[in-house]
Amino acid sequence: MSMATNKWLERLLAGVDPGIYVAPPEPDRFSLDDAIAERGWRCHGGSVGSAGDKATLLEALGEILDAPTDWGRNWDALVDVARSLPPGERTIVVLDDVGGPAKSCPNDWATAVDILATTTEEAAATGDHLVVILRSSDPHSGYLAL
Repeated sequence: MSMATNKWLERLLAGVDPGIYVAPPEPDRFSLDDAIAERGWRCHGGSVGSAGDKATLLEALGEILDAPTDWGRNWDALVDVARSLPPGERTIVVLDDVGGPAKSCPNDWATAVDILATTTEEAAATGDHLVVILRSSDPHSGYLAL
């Protein structure tokens, strides 16, 4: 892992406030998952890069969040799935390749990010620690950078 990658990851795992953050696309998915798990965090992660519309975005997010097979695949159902992440654990949701849906279906992407942001706020209000990481190489994403 590079020094810059190590720095943002250490800051994150040391207890950054719940919320949504942008991080660089390095390290690779497996190294990142291992580093997160080694420090006692639960990690849900995957790519949303191929999502080109609402249906494929919801499908990707449902898979990343371990939604049940019969979930509704709509915005209300995504809210329910996000709220059902295990309470009482430090949880990180890592979304890779976020530039894809941000460009191909920006309104749907904004709705999804809003749902995840609201979920992090709700989790914090109940004492849970939920962080969402949007992995992107775009420095102008508009989110707090780690």
